[in-house]
Amino acid sequence: GEVRHKYVDWNYLVGTVTEDHFALFFQDAWALASELSVIASGRLDLHPLIGPLASPRLAAIYKPTSHQALRLSTGTAFRHPTMAETYVNLAASSPVAGVAVNLRGGRDLEPESIFTVDLGYRHQADVGEFEAVPYVNRVSNLITQTPLEAASVGEPFREDIGAFIGATSNYVNESRKFVALGSELS
Repeated sequence: GEVRHKYVDWNYLVGTVTEDHFALFFQDAWALASELSVIASGRLDLHPLIGPLASPRLAAIYKPTSHQALRLSTGTAFRHPTMAETYVNLAASSPVAGVAVNLRGGRDLEPESIFTVDLGYRHQADVGEFEAVPYVNRVSNLITQTPLEAASVGEPFREDIGAFIGATSNYVNESRKFVALGSELS
């Protein structure tokens, strides 16, 4: 398991922030036959704003000879929003004198997630080895910044930064989903 206590006190966040994160993980393997094995693993995270998240993984490995192996794997993973993406509230100068832009985090951000499937082949010879792994990944909820959005007319002058806020950009989850096809050779 894992326990992390995060404490941040930066002047560009919404204030002092603390978070406690917890995780449990496991892995087990089974030999179904002399040439076939299965490996199951997983992780369960508890995030203070998002709640519990599971990331399971499963692999089957077939070894037709002592020098060759085929592996089929599938699994999920995620990336929690960083503390900056969640809590930032930063007014930054712009090229226009007396006008600043504001970057704001989002406490309602979802974690980025990936679902992956890959098929690997490995050949080990006396003089080296060869491995090929084609894969497909489906990525969703990427965290990004919105384009600058103009502030409403009549925003008050901010004495603390010596400027008007002219525009704001927020951290948000991308609504599009992305698919990546690829391969690795070594």
